[in-house]
Amino acid sequence: MSSYSPKTPNETVNYTEGSFLAEFTKKIFLLLFFLAIIVFVISFSLKSFLSGISPEKEFTLASQFYTQENYENLPQSKLKVVALVKGLSSQYFENIDIRVKFSDDELPNAFMMIGGTMTFTEGFLKLAKSENEIAFVACHELGHFNERHIIKNMGNAVGPAIVIALLDNLSGGGIGPMFSSGFNLYQLNYSRDLESEADDFALSCLNKYYGHVGGATDFFEHIKDYKTKIDSFSFKENKVTDFLSTHPNTLERIEDINAEIKNKKLDIQNTVPYMY
Repeated sequence: MSSYSPKTPNETVNYTEGSFLAEFTKKIFLLLFFLAIIVFVISFSLKSFLSGISPEKEFTLASQFYTQENYENLPQSKLKVVALVKGLSSQYFENIDIRVKFSDDELPNAFMMIGGTMTFTEGFLKLAKSENEIAFVACHELGHFNERHIIKNMGNAVGPAIVIALLDNLSGGGIGPMFSSGFNLYQLNYSRDLESEADDFALSCLNKYYGHVGGATDFFEHIKDYKTKIDSFSFKENKVTDFLSTHPNTLERIEDINAEIKNKKLDIQNTVPYMY
């Protein structure tokens, strides 16, 4: 009589080919789904809350952390810029005294920070040739402040930042960067829309102050020429850099502004010279 020897079952006897991959993929999609919900809830809630903060309230809160600006020792060229910003902002804000700062950075730029502080770089002032083009850029930054772009962007970024940090921690630094790259592309495109909205505000602001929009595109024309002289300040006019830039493509921006001027039948007159 022969003895019975049980065989060890094959590990795949109850596991069909490809089921592991399918199960893994399913779990990944579920994880992404729940993460998307978390990002949406956090971002929407925070953005809704921050959007309810008026420019006046934001300025008042920020004033507790800013020191009073002293313009006494500024050269005349910078005092003109300060006076210009104050005049432009007074068209929209009665109880807000926009702070004006100057940076030694040679890269031509101007930007508005949270709380109502506008900064101009040395490179920007050297590049500008008229008061009107400075006014348009200042109006553009005031547009960001008035339309709550800066504070909304904070709310838009916090949710994804929390999730990316969590993923990075759980994966030991392997997954976070991948999601971070995807979010950066979305955020850059979102920022481009805000830039275009701020340009529309700037045209109205410029026209309200001067009675015409002469000089609206001058700074961008100078930037277009400047890019050919300095390699480190890249403004290549192609679709890749256009998408990855937070500011719309320079040529496209000039075309859009000119189209808006034509569409609204805005007047164009001579500009006021500016020398740094």
